[in-house]
Amino acid sequence: MLAIRLKKLFYLIFSFDFSVYKNFILYGLVPSYEHRSFISRIEKPDLIIDIGTNKGQFASLMKLYFKESKIIGFEPLSKDFAIAEKAFKCHNNINIYQYAIGDKKENKLINISKSSDSSSFLSQTPLQSEIFDGTEPSFSQEETKIRTIDSFNIDFNSYKNALLKIDVQGYELKALIGMKDKLKVIADIYIECSFIELYKDQCLYDDIKSYLSMHNFIECNRYNEHYYNNKLVQADIHFKKS
Repeated sequence: MLAIRLKKLFYLIFSFDFSVYKNFILYGLVPSYEHRSFISRIEKPDLIIDIGTNKGQFASLMKLYFKESKIIGFEPLSKDFAIAEKAFKCHNNINIYQYAIGDKKENKLINISKSSDSSSFLSQTPLQSEIFDGTEPSFSQEETKIRTIDSFNIDFNSYKNALLKIDVQGYELKALIGMKDKLKVIADIYIECSFIELYKDQCLYDDIKSYLSMHNFIECNRYNEHYYNNKLVQADIHFKKS
């Protein structure tokens, strides 16, 4: 963990980007540099949909590499949304909305983790905090608004190379089901998949792969693989429209 933090600090220092420095000083926001290998292998996206924005780590990285791309982010937690909104308020091509993304319109309580990016609508299994230290439940909840991507007036047809990123702690399949229409015009999907149940009744890698294959997406590469007791637990997976 210390090695990862030092590596992120190294990349931050040598980003030579004033807004990155400012967001780190004001909000403790560090771009998610662990995704650099992924973005080095994809064609430049002109639209980035960031589902599960958290404080804006992924969006901040995308802004560094794809300065002219349109970024639309969704984050349900009020504290994290407030940070992301402030961090990108001066960027006209970045919009963050305080919604969770699912398969239907509803209001729902989200379980807040001690590490907010591990918060979920689903209850944790003991394995989550056993494998990922510091992600224990905080035993607090927040009511959030859930919407489908298809319900938003996003003109996907105006873009030629849209990237969809999903990191929603077991709610991935519901997010995908709520964007059946928009999946038709997505070129690349980058999604955190679990191979074991970290949240009760969550979807797993096989569920996501099966659903995306029905919509003509194929798996290209895996990144940031996390193993526990020699078993693959989680990975960020790139699916591409075939």
